[in-house]
Amino acid sequence: MRLLLIRIGLVAVLAAPGAPGAMAQARPGFWELSIEAAANAGLDSPVAGIILGNAFALAQGSDPNGARPVLTRMHMRPVYIALNKCNLFKSVCDTPDLEPDNSKFDPGLKDYIGSLVTLQDSYYDRWQNPHPDDKKELLEALRYAAQHLAEFEVALRRKIASEDAIKLANALAYRGRVFRDLGNKMHAIGDFQEALKLISALRAEIVADREFATGDPLINMGVLEVSTRREDVNEGIYVSADEQPLPWRLMKAANDVATEAIKKGDSPEAEKYIQIMLAAEAADDSDNRLMNRTWTCQESLAIDHLWRAVLNETRMSYEQRFKQDSPDNAVKYFKNADFEYKEALEISLFSHGSASDDFKAMVEDYLDFLKEAGHEEDVERFEATIKAMGDADIGTGGPEEWQNVLNCPQVSR
Repeated sequence: MRLLLIRIGLVAVLAAPGAPGAMAQARPGFWELSIEAAANAGLDSPVAGIILGNAFALAQGSDPNGARPVLTRMHMRPVYIALNKCNLFKSVCDTPDLEPDNSKFDPGLKDYIGSLVTLQDSYYDRWQNPHPDDKKELLEALRYAAQHLAEFEVALRRKIASEDAIKLANALAYRGRVFRDLGNKMHAIGDFQEALKLISALRAEIVADREFATGDPLINMGVLEVSTRREDVNEGIYVSADEQPLPWRLMKAANDVATEAIKKGDSPEAEKYIQIMLAAEAADDSDNRLMNRTWTCQESLAIDHLWRAVLNETRMSYEQRFKQDSPDNAVKYFKNADFEYKEALEISLFSHGSASDDFKAMVEDYLDFLKEAGHEEDVERFEATIKAMGDADIGTGGPEEWQNVLNCPQVSR
């Protein structure tokens, strides 16, 4: 911590507009170093405001028409609002439309991307989890910064770091998350699709190389690992603690649109997004082929079965709405969904027990599915089964009808 404070102090002094020879000492990377120090200082730190003010003066003096002044103001706005400094820096706080010219992104900005990620995460987290005394003005500034920094990261990676496809995929997935939370599902779906396409292409390339070397097509199906720290992503994609893997994020967003289209009677729109759901399922199936074959009751596979249940449930609803003259497909999709729900339930029960929140949420999902399908007798039977369960059912396979599906106690021996 002491080393960090010394570094921050040094940046503040060197970047100060009044410091002797400040502009003469400006060199490639110094602005990036200033932004990094501000990012490390944090949103509520007065030091961050000082450093950003000096960084802005530096950028204005050395690159007035470039991207750096605009990017600096993007960082300054929420910080100055949080510090209640807008009465002194009104021009910064009252400038909502900050759009840097992508053609002015230079290779030196590669050193800035890491700080952008840190700041973007900080703004997003505070926007989603505000402090009790956060004002509406600050939350709007945080929302604006989170959205636009997500857009800038994608633009920067496309322009000056396109060779790092995995990090571009990660940036797209993150931008999709932001737009999803803004309520723009179409934009989110497009980002999730592009990210998944990049990931799938990279995975196929790596697996093909390793298959050639080993002769085993399944030996390294999980070669692109998941990371829980965005700045650490190398061969993988970021998934925060509260996020599902990318295929299922795409599945959920597409399912929301498809379900709404079914309700509105828009068959082509519903079919379009069901196809996107099918593509997401195929991508996940490719990712988890080895695990499904060798570790069928691994706890992470419960969510896979749950989303496959949702896919079949949506297809069932589509058939019921638009293909009423041929009910056989609706029956088939009901059976598929029922089967997948039971697999998800058994894995969750076996892994976490009936008292876990995950298991309880799946129970509610399955009950809703049965009620929507009009299977009241199954609802009553299932509710009786759940009531008969104890809180310490971890490691058990549940009722016999579930064990006929997977039988986790047997296959996990």
